[in-house]
Amino acid sequence: MSIHPLGELNYNGYLAQAESIDEARARLQGVSLQLMLDTFALCIVMRNFCHSMLLLCRAPHKLAAWCCISQTLPAIVFLMMGSFGIISPHGPSCRSTIWIGCAGLIISADAANALLLAKAYRVHRCNRWLLAIGILLILPSPVFTWIVVYHCHITLTPTAGCLFVFPSYLPWLKFALDAPINIFFSVAFIMVVFQQYRISGVKCWADLGRDGFITMLLVVTSNLICATAVAFGLFGEMAEMFWVGDW
Repeated sequence: MSIHPLGELNYNGYLAQAESIDEARARLQGVSLQLMLDTFALCIVMRNFCHSMLLLCRAPHKLAAWCCISQTLPAIVFLMMGSFGIISPHGPSCRSTIWIGCAGLIISADAANALLLAKAYRVHRCNRWLLAIGILLILPSPVFTWIVVYHCHITLTPTAGCLFVFPSYLPWLKFALDAPINIFFSVAFIMVVFQQYRISGVKCWADLGRDGFITMLLVVTSNLICATAVAFGLFGEMAEMFWVGDW
């Protein structure tokens, strides 16, 4: 485990260590940008959380409702921790925020994968082989968090504020953990949908299959774009925010 001294500070502690007005101003620019992005993302996530809560109130016994909550709630916790670390003198450290964010990212992804697995499992008439393969595909997901904790270090920079430095393979590992699961579960579901359309000829089955295919393409494309942006450092040190966007 690599722990950088700056990663143990929150933003106020980082600003307090500036040795001159110019240095403090430069550090404040990165902090302000981080706060702006966190606030923007929090507004979007809060909207999704409200929809998730409405779904949960209407169908408290549905897996989909709980999966939606499990996707949005960790994002709210992470973004609020990040914002609180900026505006409060006693806010959490940069390292704590990043670690919570990475754990939340995996929880959110696993919730989405669990929902896809349940959907594919049901339409395939509770096929146990499909269930076993799906579980095996989901199980490696915590590897991402393990690498962040033990093979990355978190620091603070004037440009990006809270930043974690990761191995070059990490974005592609994240993509390899996400994309195959999305493709496998989505294809398993879409195959049954189009089979039903061929049998019945009802247009709603075709519409469902088309929407499912488009959704799969959008999700995988988002995974690929974000992995590429982070891997090649698009927008420099702010590239890690693409993971938040993919969330």
